[in-house]
Amino acid sequence: MFIAVAIAFVLCLAIALTLVRGNLRMLRFVTLVPVVLALAAVLKLGTTAIDLKLSARPLAMELAGVETKQLPIAVYGVQRELEYGLAFYRNQAVQHYESGNMPGGEHLLAAPTTWMHNVAQQTVGRHITLLGHYAPQGVDYYYVAAAGTKP
Repeated sequence: MFIAVAIAFVLCLAIALTLVRGNLRMLRFVTLVPVVLALAAVLKLGTTAIDLKLSARPLAMELAGVETKQLPIAVYGVQRELEYGLAFYRNQAVQHYESGNMPGGEHLLAAPTTWMHNVAQQTVGRHITLLGHYAPQGVDYYYVAAAGTKP
């Protein structure tokens, strides 16, 4: 924290000195420097957190790690970005429980953690197994057995 305050103080002092000497002609340059430095810091230090929170890549990698063969994927109540990201990173079409397009065979299902009751209602008569929870986006992923199979 002290390092960040010291850097901010030095930047403010440099901006003030440049503006006093440059007579406001350097205003654009002086204000551009902190913006570029802040953007660089966010991109350098925050990429992992941003990737975990906004990208579907980590979830797609988790799904690939729990399956022995690539299964179809369906979503139920997730954000569009996650749905499109799963389609991209898994290179397959994603089906939607909301529109009634539930796969008849075995598949993986991604749904928000708060929708566990809804998932149970949508998969009545099918064996479902909770495979894991992806905490950064609040998504659970399930294995859903084919319709008509016994657990």
